[in-house]
Amino acid sequence: MDGRVCTNGLIWLGTPQNNEIEMKNNKNLLLILAAFCTIYGIYYWMYKIPSDLEQDAIQVEVAPGQFSNLGAERKGAEIVHFYAHWCGPCIREIRQITKQYEALQARGLNFVFLTDDTWEEINQMRMLLPSDIKILKIASLNEIGVRTIPTTYVINPRNEIVFQKVDACNWEDAVFLQEINQLLESK
Repeated sequence: MDGRVCTNGLIWLGTPQNNEIEMKNNKNLLLILAAFCTIYGIYYWMYKIPSDLEQDAIQVEVAPGQFSNLGAERKGAEIVHFYAHWCGPCIREIRQITKQYEALQARGLNFVFLTDDTWEEINQMRMLLPSDIKILKIASLNEIGVRTIPTTYVINPRNEIVFQKVDACNWEDAVFLQEINQLLESK
């Protein structure tokens, strides 16, 4: 048996040339892995971390040609939900919110949906929602730092963000709803 003893005591049966090739392949694999992790980290940082919600700095259009800011349009405890009409997870989440609407509203939660959809698309969405859910138009989700939708914020009556999530929430999950209630009451 023609083998070499490595520093860890194992016997290497390959040739020195194979060992060098394998080490180069391992280095290449590590470089590829490092590049992937870096790209994923940047993606996660940009797209999966909710942006700061500076409500007074976000200009909204409450009706065609009528402008305000998000802070002025808010009242009390509120769910602020960013969506688009073409986003499947957004629509699924909006259906769940609609099913839970009366129970959530009874807990004192108001709703504001924000989108950069056209007014025609917003009016179509309004037909699917209870009439007192506000839908406000913004110029661009991306400009205010919302790069992934759905994105949801829950704001307590003292105007403090108590919950934020990028991606769909499960509004039919009793545990999730209980957590939201506790967050609203605790701060």
